[in-house]
Amino acid sequence: MYYCINIFPNNIYHLEDEDIIIFYNIKNDDIHLYDVFSKEKVRFEKIIDYLATNNAQKVVFHYTRLQRI
Repeated sequence: MYYCINIFPNNIYHLEDEDIIIFYNIKNDDIHLYDVFSKEKVRFEKIIDYLATNNAQKVVFHYTRLQRI
């Protein structure tokens, strides 16, 4: 919750159609993806259309994916 309130208060988005919450922002035409929350496994292809802009050059992932044990 700390990050929601203090670090990313303006970078939290809820994709209602997919029931996904994403933390991201765009800097210098690069998409910086910080986290993705969902009850189901999410394929990146499913959310890229929501994130991409006409000027987007690349996506920088600031997390590692969850490994199931």
